[in-house]
Amino acid sequence: MTRLEEFVWHSAYGALPFLHRACDGDPEADLANHVFLTNHVANRASRAQGQAFLLACRQLFEAPPLPHGHLAVAFGATLRPHLDREALRHLFLFSALRGALSAAVRLGVVGPLRAQRLLLALHPTLDAALDETRTLTEAHTLSVRLDAAQATHDALYSRLFQS
Repeated sequence: MTRLEEFVWHSAYGALPFLHRACDGDPEADLANHVFLTNHVANRASRAQGQAFLLACRQLFEAPPLPHGHLAVAFGATLRPHLDREALRHLFLFSALRGALSAAVRLGVVGPLRAQRLLLALHPTLDAALDETRTLTEAHTLSVRLDAAQATHDALYSRLFQS
């Protein structure tokens, strides 16, 4: 399994359950997401991205108030009146993968055309992860390696990204 495949599965199992709960109108989804993300870097990044997403959405339409504003919950709670659940799930996971590939391009790990080929090649993995997590309401961490690497982010001498 490649790192990008690992990322897709990790995102599907770790974030989609909170999106599902938000789509179902669960008022505890944001708090549950906050408690689940014990890695301080992942927690901070999820809140920063979610709050930026909510800020943008509030310029276009009504967005619900969320105490922490985690991205998966903000995404589900804000867009559920506008898109069906399956479209939301696919859009969220696709956006997460596209963001990871975009970061790889900015870091010079891959070129933009290679990133597009990788995105296309990962569609079967994305579809499989979406199918397997369709009814999942409890989040799971699948990659301890990703969590450990992310937790050391603040210790880096120089950081190119906030999250």
